[in-house]
Amino acid sequence: MSEQKKPSLQSLIDAYENNTPRGNNGGGDQFKKSSHLIDLKPYENVRRTNRILDLAHDFVALGWHSCENHRGTQVRWSGPVNVSILEMSMANVESIDFDIAFPIGLSIDDVELFVNGHAVDLDKSIEKGRCVLKLDEYQIESNIIRLKFNLKKLVQVLPDKRLLGICVSAFTVDMK
Repeated sequence: MSEQKKPSLQSLIDAYENNTPRGNNGGGDQFKKSSHLIDLKPYENVRRTNRILDLAHDFVALGWHSCENHRGTQVRWSGPVNVSILEMSMANVESIDFDIAFPIGLSIDDVELFVNGHAVDLDKSIEKGRCVLKLDEYQIESNIIRLKFNLKKLVQVLPDKRLLGICVSAFTVDMK
């Protein structure tokens, strides 16, 4: 009996991106069971603004380390690969904002961010560690919102042995 080789995280990200239909509310079949997408049906007639999102449950996350609690705040580090994706399903989102931090050895110049395939100018979007994305600027045509972070490099911050990229936390959405 031959031993099956486990796929790498990068190959899973590639498969996810290649098999995810655009413009609808589904992902590749191999990811449907593990996704934790938000169901807003009970709230259709309620205007909700500044909703706080849970990094552990409100996103499909590929290329991220597990959620951590840092001084009472839920945070998530990108890594151990250079491409990290956060995807959520939510209707009527006007903007998303979140805290972003760079470890020693990384800067804003080492990161590219795409919203549903549209490049984000991080220099204009980040102020005092808070990234604000006005979604009407990115022509979002579906309820799927995908944030893709490309990092030129990852760093190791001792004593942590993991390869780390950016740290994100405090996601909120403003509804239309």
